[in-house]
Amino acid sequence: MLFSVIIPHKDCIALLYRAVDSIPDSLDIQILIIDNSISPIPSDLFKRNRKNVEIFYSDPQLGAGGARNTGLRYAKGKWLLFLDADDYYINNAFQLFFAEADSSEEIIYFKMNSCYSDSGLPANRDVLFNNLIDFYLKEKNTSEEIVRYKFVSPCAKMVSRELIQRKEIKFDEVIASNDVMFSLYSGYYAFSIKCVDNVVYCATVTKGSLTNRLTLQTLKARYEVVLRYNEFLRLHHKHRYQGSVMYYLLEARKYGIRVCVNFVKLCLYYRNNPFIGMTNWFGTYVNLRKSMKKDKAYITKK
Repeated sequence: MLFSVIIPHKDCIALLYRAVDSIPDSLDIQILIIDNSISPIPSDLFKRNRKNVEIFYSDPQLGAGGARNTGLRYAKGKWLLFLDADDYYINNAFQLFFAEADSSEEIIYFKMNSCYSDSGLPANRDVLFNNLIDFYLKEKNTSEEIVRYKFVSPCAKMVSRELIQRKEIKFDEVIASNDVMFSLYSGYYAFSIKCVDNVVYCATVTKGSLTNRLTLQTLKARYEVVLRYNEFLRLHHKHRYQGSVMYYLLEARKYGIRVCVNFVKLCLYYRNNPFIGMTNWFGTYVNLRKSMKKDKAYITKK
């Protein structure tokens, strides 16, 4: 078995069909759908027309991170691939994956594109990750670390299953940003990596998806993950790659003084410098607000 594709699924069955259809029906590819819906999908959903799909179930309370961890337990492939149920692979993705199957690197990073799921119009979820790869390809000798520590999505990567087993890496079972620490740990501990200048993945913007859920609960979850992310980088002498937390402190104002104080206390608890990245604060905050305004129709606040 060469590839195990892990797909966490929650209440988007039409998009799940699209995701599965983007994967070849090959015995070299194991498709693991981990359903954490409130109303579970049937175990034989793909049985009639696919021979490489397996369906498992996880506790909805453990979120997408819990679902992905279930997938890790049942994965058999040499390489792990991660696909969100509302995303999909582009047409020649697996030709590119098979071409890299004998690689000695432990993580292979690819490019992605992005679009709005309902209209197909271009979105901007791909920009950061593609810029990292372009930087790596241009300045390989000086840019490898930034890819390892800043490419914080598990998607559009081939990840060695042996690496994940060797270092016992798992996803956080939190409501948001479950994949950040997984990506950081795997990037840090991989013996070697490479980047490929080809697009394999389409990340969509979908109404109500986890990345577009804006609540105090998701804000706090993302904030705590960034604090832990920065803590790990400091402990391993990679201070320069820490992320700014100012966006979260500013957003906390919307929820009142008590929430603001709590966020500041968390920052102090993790000994996080709140002034990291201060030279880029204004531009980053403006860009985030612009992106949220553009995606306003897709953001849910409950």
